[in-house]
Amino acid sequence: MILSHLMPSEPLVESVVRMFSGASGNLSAEQQAQLVTEYREMPFCPTADMHGLWGLLLSLFDAARLTTLDPPFEYGLGEDLRILDVACGRCEEAVTLPAFFARNLPTLSSKSIHFFGTDLRENMIRLANNYCGRTCSFFEPWVGGECSPFCYLLKSGDATSPELWMHLPESFDVVFCRHQNAWHGVEIWTRIFNEALQRCKPEGVLIITSYFDREHQMATQLLSGLGAELVCSIRNPTSRALKAPGKSIDRHIALFRKRGMLL
Repeated sequence: MILSHLMPSEPLVESVVRMFSGASGNLSAEQQAQLVTEYREMPFCPTADMHGLWGLLLSLFDAARLTTLDPPFEYGLGEDLRILDVACGRCEEAVTLPAFFARNLPTLSSKSIHFFGTDLRENMIRLANNYCGRTCSFFEPWVGGECSPFCYLLKSGDATSPELWMHLPESFDVVFCRHQNAWHGVEIWTRIFNEALQRCKPEGVLIITSYFDREHQMATQLLSGLGAELVCSIRNPTSRALKAPGKSIDRHIALFRKRGMLL
């Protein structure tokens, strides 16, 4: 599916603030507004690429609801929201992604949003930990570390190895892989996708984005062969171009569910 335009995005920054402060119950509307203003000025506030991803996710789920799948597309979120980000890199989406799904939860309790990120590269995990740590430290004086719904675990390791998966929960509401790299190792990514799909709850979703057209097609075929049902796939018309020909940020995004699990 190619969209000629993306639907207007809901306020990303406001949703992040709600996610962090939702469990405290102590902030007035004026304090919330002040927190939004101060957060916007921080260097770790979500970038333009994250605002683009937010809008892309909104369009993806809008498109999913319009599909003619049998049964119709639905997904459920547990009271304790669990999100897994596979091959997360420096994990710029570590706050954006949970905030997107947390907006559908009627209430947020302490430590109710669990974000897990994994990557083979230790230096990327260090960068990701630094980003999450700085963000949490910013919000802590306002809401208190114990009151914040958001908690995270970022771990380096080989996603094809059972040792890494032993340290992760058995199931997730959302499994995400941004800019997967399937064409640089089909066998490796088949193993990663298979494990990621197995960890997805029956009512959960698996989402991938891709830099390239051909790679996105390859990854979609791999997942379909492993038992994932493609709900919808979107070509991002506002994707930011990179130097390599045909490469751009979140060029494609696709949504999957477990085939047959909702019958």
